Amino acid sequence: MIKFEELNKWQQRWFRRAIETGKWSKDEKHKIGCIIVDDDNIELSGGFNGFPRQVEDDDRLLYKNRDIKNRIIIHAEANAVASAARKGRSLLNGTAFCTQAPCSQCAGLLIQAGVQALYFFSNTTLHWGESIKIAKDILTEAGVDWYEVESIVEVDNTFAVDSANLSS
Repeated sequence: MIKFEELNKWQQRWFRRAIETGKWSKDEKHKIGCIIVDDDNIELSGGFNGFPRQVEDDDRLLYKNRDIKNRIIIHAEANAVASAARKGRSLLNGTAFCTQAPCSQCAGLLIQAGVQALYFFSNTTLHWGESIKIAKDILTEAGVDWYEVESIVEVDNTFAVDSANLSS
């Protein structure tokens, strides 16, 4: 696992941008963000977890019915890939920065889009454990370089290493 402080200044900036993007999610419990950049450190796309465009963010997102919410919500990585496609931007050879490890489906989308490297925080919930194990396996098999980074939290508009257990 990589410590946040060991990342270069651009990698740290992109993680901060992913955190900020994740805050746009109206899901009060999970604010996940993903930013994809090119090798010149230019942002290609970004996404956060939320309902599809034109679908109202209503009580379904506020845990009135978790099963329905989970069937509707689009993950941050999938939103980033879809946003790039909508704008006609290639993600080929891009690098993704995610505030959480991708599930197996999102890992597959990142692979299909041509992302070559992926950085994600280690704050994975236990619920996604098996899917994330599969994701790591297929990323490795597909030749995508992936890096797990020690989790951080925002404190008073600054970022600090998170020493709390975020596995719940």
